[in-house]
Amino acid sequence: MKRLRALIEDKGILLFPICQDDHWYTGIVDFAHQRLCYAEGLGRNAPKNFRQNVLGFLRRISGADTLSNFEPVRPMECPKQLDANSCGIIALSFIQGFCVGDAKDEDKWDQKSSCYFRVTWLERVLKHHAPSLEFHYENAPTERDRV
Repeated sequence: MKRLRALIEDKGILLFPICQDDHWYTGIVDFAHQRLCYAEGLGRNAPKNFRQNVLGFLRRISGADTLSNFEPVRPMECPKQLDANSCGIIALSFIQGFCVGDAKDEDKWDQKSSCYFRVTWLERVLKHHAPSLEFHYENAPTERDRV
């Protein structure tokens, strides 16, 4: 919890993935502007009880009750999802793009590049959890396959 508190104090913003009813969202807490936002690719409403759950969690870790001054939850624009199974990749890519700032084009998710991003995120997870494992994927999509 200490690391989380330090991160929040340093960045002033907290981004996190949320899964509800088999759909992934990105939660955004903007402390500087006292805003709660969410991003997701299908144009849905915020996850059920999003505000209450997030503010309750933040109250527990901060011990403060000033979080009730946050504005109502609102959506943030993010890439549109045109299939039934890219929401998790969109959430991860949205967080990455937000953290990187002015993301390079190859880091920006779009539907026609979904296969490339699936392999990229799989490789990242495998490298993180099994750094000695060599990752070989026959016919893996490459950057040039995105066009």
